[in-house]
Amino acid sequence: MEIYLKSRDFRNWLSVKNGPHIPTKLNDKNELVSKSEDEWDEDDFRKLTIDNKALNILLVSLDKTEYNLVRRCTSTHEVWKLLILTHEGTEQLRMLNLLC
Repeated sequence: MEIYLKSRDFRNWLSVKNGPHIPTKLNDKNELVSKSEDEWDEDDFRKLTIDNKALNILLVSLDKTEYNLVRRCTSTHEVWKLLILTHEGTEQLRMLNLLC
């Protein structure tokens, strides 16, 4: 799946790996805060579109059981982490399986 996402658009994979784009700005106190939707610019829309395309690619590739497992996830990053945990287990489980 990683290769497929990269082949469609490498930024799809970056969305999975790094998490979704969250439009932000600096406020009067020089703090980073979320932008409201009416403040989003073209770059924000472009990045959000990439996030949504990556999420769509992942979701349509899942069978019904896997889809039901991840359907509440809101980003590709969350979906990916949950699928990795489900299919590979935690690091402790992987080490235990290697020892047995």
